[in-house]
Amino acid sequence: MRDKPSINKRQKKIWFLLSVLAFLTLTPLILLYTGGYRFSDNWSLAKTGGIYIYSPISGSEIFLNNVFQKQTNILQSGVFIQNLKPKTYSTLVAKEGYWPWQKQLTVEQQLVTEARAFLIPQSPRGKTLLRGPLISIYAPANDLLIFEEIKNRTKKIVFYLPNSGEFLTNFSPDTTQILSSAPQINSVYSADNIIYVKRGQKTIKAEIDLSANTVKASYGAIPDNLTTDEKTLNTPAQFIKYDPRNDLRIWKTDANEIWAEWINKNSPLPYYMRNEKEVILQTKNKIKNLDFFPYRRDVIIFAAGNEISAMEIDGRGGRNIQPIYKGKNPNFAVFPSQKIIYILDDGALSQIEL
Repeated sequence: MRDKPSINKRQKKIWFLLSVLAFLTLTPLILLYTGGYRFSDNWSLAKTGGIYIYSPISGSEIFLNNVFQKQTNILQSGVFIQNLKPKTYSTLVAKEGYWPWQKQLTVEQQLVTEARAFLIPQSPRGKTLLRGPLISIYAPANDLLIFEEIKNRTKKIVFYLPNSGEFLTNFSPDTTQILSSAPQINSVYSADNIIYVKRGQKTIKAEIDLSANTVKASYGAIPDNLTTDEKTLNTPAQFIKYDPRNDLRIWKTDANEIWAEWINKNSPLPYYMRNEKEVILQTKNKIKNLDFFPYRRDVIIFAAGNEISAMEIDGRGGRNIQPIYKGKNPNFAVFPSQKIIYILDDGALSQIEL
């Protein structure tokens, strides 16, 4: 009977020592965990990172490694996922009625990996605005479209305001004669309310008066500052586009390549560009046009073959390309301040909401 107390004391001592040992073992692990450390796949300790994914469409569902994270709304257009082990993750942004966006993104220690999805409607809403012998389309200025129209084997330039559905009236018979000259348009330039149209060896200077909805045409010369980049890149002006901040430019080449170049030397490269200058697309089909997606500078629109598509500049984990329109031989124009694309195909002008 006298041995029991000694056994109880021994057990208590063992339990105490085990508790101290567990405390000494777990405390560093807890401190490392709360400090943002995790065991990597090779069992080495590494600081965690995070991922931020943005979606422009409210109601989008965001997944990480096939696990649902969040549905966006009007107030919250993205999700920030933290305390992630450094490795590559599969991301997906989806919404019913839109083409899905997915990408492989790598998380690094103590860094947040950012990505911005873009979603194109699978059955976009649109309407036909015009039908006629129209063969080309240009958008040299906000709210103004230029067409080439064939009448009696003559290519005629016409100016159109899609928001009001009105054509500009020629100021005089001389203007009508100048705008009806035969050669095809080579390049279009814009400066304030003046549009310069190069046709063959001649340049038409078109003065736009939106208060009277008229155009006055004469022959003139293109200012040197409007052709500098065209000469540098050896590319017609309508195929050189700038983002709204003039930090980034894109252009196409005769080899059916699309290039992107970060030209703001005072600002670091954005996350969606790996190099200061790089090829972002090469295709077998002839590229007829390209421009920036409205309100985005990391997404472009291009027309090639019988399709018009949107593509992100971000090459991490593969570039997402989503279809906008498929037809016979389409071309397009966009204004940076409208989420609308104007498509000219087989003589019909359509307007599609993006």
